[in-house]
Amino acid sequence: MASSMFRPHAAFLLGLLLYFFVIGLGLLLIFDALPFLLERTDLNTLPQEVTKTLIEGLMGASEGPPSLEQADTGSRLAILGVLSFYFIGTVLLMVPITWVYMHTNPNSYGRSLITALLILPICATATVWLIQDSLPLAFGLAALVAAVRFRIRLDNPLDGVYIFSSIAVGLASGVSHLGVAYVMAIFFCFGASVIWITRYGKRPRAQSADAPAAPAPDADQPSPKLG
Repeated sequence: MASSMFRPHAAFLLGLLLYFFVIGLGLLLIFDALPFLLERTDLNTLPQEVTKTLIEGLMGASEGPPSLEQADTGSRLAILGVLSFYFIGTVLLMVPITWVYMHTNPNSYGRSLITALLILPICATATVWLIQDSLPLAFGLAALVAAVRFRIRLDNPLDGVYIFSSIAVGLASGVSHLGVAYVMAIFFCFGASVIWITRYGKRPRAQSADAPAAPAPDADQPSPKLG
């Protein structure tokens, strides 16, 4: 019986497995060639120095001309390379999550939500890179969000879980833990797919049939008159 459940979705699950295998292999090769992308240590390492330079250049945190303008060509390329790596990584990890959402909600998903799932982690990654350990920047971001009054109306409560997954991927990428986001995406995609395929939590038909029916009106009582 279990095999009959999974057989119609075998191609989809195999595609997910192949996609994550290719992404995982690519991450291993990149992390092996550039091991500093795996961790954040002191300010002398490239990710922290790139972040510090980016904040000073964009936010004007230092006195005098922004350090981003003073950086040489190699530093600028390093900034673009590291940021592009994490931004592209967030999108690549969100693509299979959008596949799962569209596969499990074939008749109700909207294009706007799919777009939000792909773009939101990029914003979360940039936000974490800019805030770092700065408490004033964190409070400033909270005030900005409160002023904009950004709201999303969700027709399905489960959509909020997918949005939270995109935020989680963006946060993990922003703190240079793309491997954590990779593992989370694997468990999220296959967990959501298996739960939907097996219809776990669905109310049995017998339980619905045994539910007490609404009481019939008493025949001895006169029916209410209209008008």
